[in-house]
Amino acid sequence: MERIFKAECDYFGYLEGNYKAIETEEGVIVTPFAYDFTDAITKLHKAILENDFDKTFPKAKFNIYLIGATSEKDQKVYTISSSKFKKLFR
Repeated sequence: MERIFKAECDYFGYLEGNYKAIETEEGVIVTPFAYDFTDAITKLHKAILENDFDKTFPKAKFNIYLIGATSEKDQKVYTISSSKFKKLFR
């Protein structure tokens, strides 16, 4: 099974992916953020930098989820806050 990741911000919701939309077994169309964990983190950090999300939403948390990992519930695999992002990348 292919791994599919999605990214979201607790202030404005999900970040759109650049990947082709796919249909799941349940018939739901999803737009994956990434298919690889490293790619998901890289894309999230790039999106935060390019859009100044850490400055616009200074108290936000950004999360990456693995869709349908081991159960019906998506598994949170990465989190970074705006303040932590600024310390590391600004």
